[in-house]
Amino acid sequence: MKFMILNEKGKQAEKFANFLGGKSGFLKSGDSYDIVHASGHLLKYKKPQDNVPESYAKQFNDWENLSSYPWDTSLFKWEYEINPSGKPPTIEHSKKLLKTIKSTSIGQDAIIIATDNDPSGEGDVLAWEIINYIGWKGQVYRLHFKSESKEDILKAFTKMTNAREGDDQALYHAGLARQRFDYISQELSPYATIVAREHYSTDALRLGRLKSVINMVVWYQNYLRKNYIKRPFFEVRFKDNSNHVFKREYTEDSVFRFNDKSSAEAEKNNYHNSQIKILSKETKRQQPPALLSLSDLNVLVSKDGFSDTAFDSTYESMYQNEIVSYPRTEDTKITQGDFDELLPFVDKMADVVGIDKSLLTHRTLRAKHKIAHDDHGANRPGIKVPNSLAEIEKKFGKVGVSIYTHIVQSYLSILCEDYVYEQEKACLQDYPTFQSTINKPIQLNYKKIFDEKALNDSTKTDENDQSNFSEEAAPYIYEGANPKPAKPTKSFLNNFLKKHNLGTGATRIAVFKTLGEGNKSTMRLTQKDGYVLNYNGTLSALLTKKAYIASVKVTYRLQELIQQVRDQKLDWKQIPPLMNKIVAQKNSLALNDDSELQKLAAAANPKYEKKEKAEGIWLGKKVKVSKSWRKHEFSDQELADLFADKVITFKAEKKDGTFYIAKGKLYNQTASVIKNGRKTQIKFVGFALLPQEIKADENHFVGIWKKKKVRVFNRCGSHIFTKQEQSDLLADKKITFDGISKKNGKTYKYTVTGKLGYKTFKGNKFVEFKPKFN
Repeated sequence: MKFMILNEKGKQAEKFANFLGGKSGFLKSGDSYDIVHASGHLLKYKKPQDNVPESYAKQFNDWENLSSYPWDTSLFKWEYEINPSGKPPTIEHSKKLLKTIKSTSIGQDAIIIATDNDPSGEGDVLAWEIINYIGWKGQVYRLHFKSESKEDILKAFTKMTNAREGDDQALYHAGLARQRFDYISQELSPYATIVAREHYSTDALRLGRLKSVINMVVWYQNYLRKNYIKRPFFEVRFKDNSNHVFKREYTEDSVFRFNDKSSAEAEKNNYHNSQIKILSKETKRQQPPALLSLSDLNVLVSKDGFSDTAFDSTYESMYQNEIVSYPRTEDTKITQGDFDELLPFVDKMADVVGIDKSLLTHRTLRAKHKIAHDDHGANRPGIKVPNSLAEIEKKFGKVGVSIYTHIVQSYLSILCEDYVYEQEKACLQDYPTFQSTINKPIQLNYKKIFDEKALNDSTKTDENDQSNFSEEAAPYIYEGANPKPAKPTKSFLNNFLKKHNLGTGATRIAVFKTLGEGNKSTMRLTQKDGYVLNYNGTLSALLTKKAYIASVKVTYRLQELIQQVRDQKLDWKQIPPLMNKIVAQKNSLALNDDSELQKLAAAANPKYEKKEKAEGIWLGKKVKVSKSWRKHEFSDQELADLFADKVITFKAEKKDGTFYIAKGKLYNQTASVIKNGRKTQIKFVGFALLPQEIKADENHFVGIWKKKKVRVFNRCGSHIFTKQEQSDLLADKKITFDGISKKNGKTYKYTVTGKLGYKTFKGNKFVEFKPKFN
């Protein structure tokens, strides 16, 4: 037979060609093959207004009319258009790939789908989009491979499945159901934005299945923490000389916990010192934990200070280089074959990350960590072991070192012996309801390498002190309080999502990245408070407080239905229209008249701070200006100079307590304020620092561009702009120059064309050269 092998991306196609002996050739079976590849999704659904009959296009294009929602999804034609791809993404690049795929398919007997076979069905959807687009009606097979190693790829060709039926088709339909559900969910964001603007000025809000749940959880935890009221309580407890505490088990019916200390003191008078009685001593064992899920690994790397974007891209790159395993698996166990494959490399891995090899004595796979089915398996190191962490850092940066260290520690912990400890329970001889338990470590074993407690926020460990119970204990008054609600840290959110089985590890990371990074983010991660919502995040949470989209139960139910599609127990077409029920719930998607919630939303919006004013004449007009600027209070003379439009100089204090010389004058300015529940812009006169003088230096040139004085970096790559090129750029003209790059010992020539443009970085807007590489 003649096969066309369809890969997901160019790098994957290069690996297949390397393993099979070329981009075209013959398999061991004698069948011929030709390799083609996509570049991610080459196709995407057309815009809603272009995906319905023409008579409905105007309605579906009216994003600001509430009567347009919910959409009638039965009208959708579900037509695709070409999606830009490549670097930089272009329509032309996608067209070229589609043309190559279609022309290569002519004369073939079958297409083999060799895209990533992740559990979400995304790779199958990507492939079938292309197969249907080129009009292929012939046989289609699916290639299943655990990793992109040569052994796994070659083995996969011996057990291909018919992709037009059975489990493969069910997985494709599950992915398609999710894709269409999410496509329909587009209507929720503009609808929510319309509702929000009834109260506040806001950017377009971003709602979605997992996004809204996470926003809601972050808001709720911070709401609980902000409104937390400490309620102290007092009770009698006992303590021995080794500081082991003996206490009674507390229930709602207990009467020994008091709101005032005097009552506890009165009860304490009923007790005296008591001998300690040992109830039991038992040696216990604890096996190493399950291997890390992708989101668990992300939590550990995040604690090392690395962003979700850095983690995501670096892990993918390390996978492509076979340093780590498949990045989108949900497994936390491995097969016996996976275990046997890595066993010869574990000593070298230990040397790389500095683990004592003498701990790796359990070289058989425990049942706890074993799965029978042949799948991707848990996240683990790859078979290509680097020589050192320095080698990792050189190729993948410090984030690569963090990823590899944690993943090796987790994996090698399953080769250690169990954690062994003695659990001793005791009570008081005279008051047996007062009890205490201590765990005394005997052998730490796997905990010397990896402690699962690292995935939580608690700093406590399982290993208590080694001291024994004393002979007796004395009563004392213990002062406690109701616990403060937990911070919405990444650990907290990850454990919450895992507990409710919401999203895959890869999906969670993608959503954390979307919500927590970039200029459209809804929250930011802080060391002090965990995740904190910004203005738009707060509004999104308040809007969805009672809505289906933010309900854990609704999202969990959706995943159950998608699983039923995978199990071939439900028609996938029943899932996408369910979004209509979410959007139709109009009464719940609103801020309503909840003054406390509106107050919180307003507090999240930076607003113009009202200060004591001074009145005077400035530039012939009567104005009021603030009597202070930051921590500096203007003197009467400084105010007089400001009204006279003079520059004043004073000593100003920075946030860190240091000082600098500030120079400034009055300017016309604008600020965002909340008026009558709405965010609006106001104009005012106030003090501002003089703009810094723009000067050229060895790395920048200065000139007038679009009637503004600008400072521009004077090079692109290794090319330094000539005087003529600088002049052309300032005249807003395009320039073209040649460049040279070296890769893998080869020299490549390329052409760069570009002009000046704006770029915003960390809130600062500046001018730079915008290149296009040919």
